[in-house]
Amino acid sequence: MTSVHTGVGQLIGTLPYMSPEQVQGTESIDSRSDVYALGVLLYELLADCLPYDVRNCSLPEAARIIRDQEPRRLSTIDRVFRGDLEVITLKALNKDRDRRYQTAQDLGADLRRFTAGEAIAVRRDSALYVLRKQIERHRGLSIAAACVAAVILGLGVFSAVQAITASRLARSEGLAKTEALSSLEQARRERARADEAAARANRELARSQVEQGRLQAIAGNATTAEQLIWPEHLRNPESRYTFYALWELYLNQPVLATFANASTGGFAIATRPERTDAAGDAAFIAGNDAGELRAFADDFSRVVWSTRAHDRPLTATAFAGGASLVVSGDSEGLLRIWRSRDGAHVRDLSLCGAPIREILSVAMPSSEDPSRSAVLCLVNENELRVIDLQDGRELAA
Repeated sequence: MTSVHTGVGQLIGTLPYMSPEQVQGTESIDSRSDVYALGVLLYELLADCLPYDVRNCSLPEAARIIRDQEPRRLSTIDRVFRGDLEVITLKALNKDRDRRYQTAQDLGADLRRFTAGEAIAVRRDSALYVLRKQIERHRGLSIAAACVAAVILGLGVFSAVQAITASRLARSEGLAKTEALSSLEQARRERARADEAAARANRELARSQVEQGRLQAIAGNATTAEQLIWPEHLRNPESRYTFYALWELYLNQPVLATFANASTGGFAIATRPERTDAAGDAAFIAGNDAGELRAFADDFSRVVWSTRAHDRPLTATAFAGGASLVVSGDSEGLLRIWRSRDGAHVRDLSLCGAPIREILSVAMPSSEDPSRSAVLCLVNENELRVIDLQDGRELAA
């Protein structure tokens, strides 16, 4: 506890119990400073701590805290203090002495009212508060009166509702059928308008899809254009708009050949870099999501050879070894090497289960064997590996 003793230019009193006007050095100190000290004592008795912790503070800092800082509310320490007791304590600790209890007798009177369950003076201006305190003091009588009032009110409301209901039924019986028919007709009109709006929206959406397809065709994206236009044409085969959009597409992008995919996935396609006897008639390689691998002739007129290359989706393929070999890769990192001329299986190489995204043939100029080649594999979207096709060694990663 810090006490400030008498001396020239010094404060007088025990610092934690001094009022704001005392720490400011105000000359006109009166009984309201005593009320503040009583408020500190009341706070300490209830909360077992002082409203301000100034034990380790310098004198100027302690004075600033008492003058400017609001005390911690008692209800934050224990919810049992919430209500009148907290209001009484905070009023006694008010920074403005004009808003405190003016005398210790006023403070004591409010504490006695609190213990008696009466309305305290500081909150008497609230009619709702006073009523609540009176109800708390006369709880039994208040409950009985409330029950009687509720019964009377309920009977009155019931009677009024019954009278109103009977009157409404009498007046509305003749109009009910007319209103029902009118509502039904209105619903039919609304449904017709909604159907018309939906049909108009579908037509606009279809037209938008077809227009996007035409723009893709002009940009040279024939596959995307087909994906946009064909579904709309199949929904309405009689549409001249979609028919002429397809006619325009194939007029500018003639189809050389069409191959059916056995799965719902896409194709992995490779083109022979140049004409060579080592590849035979195989000019194009196509693999699909079902693991099938096919070699096509130059003019796509026939399939040179076909094999079930993988048990999993085939994700990449390429010619290698001067077009004498075909390399295919799948989603589990398996590389398989085939002979381009007849599709005979040569060997398998594994890339440790990593999905193969792309395969490119690369030459090996440092090798003494000119027929020796390697492939560059894109694995896991961001990893490049160079594989020697002759012995399966990984040359670089």
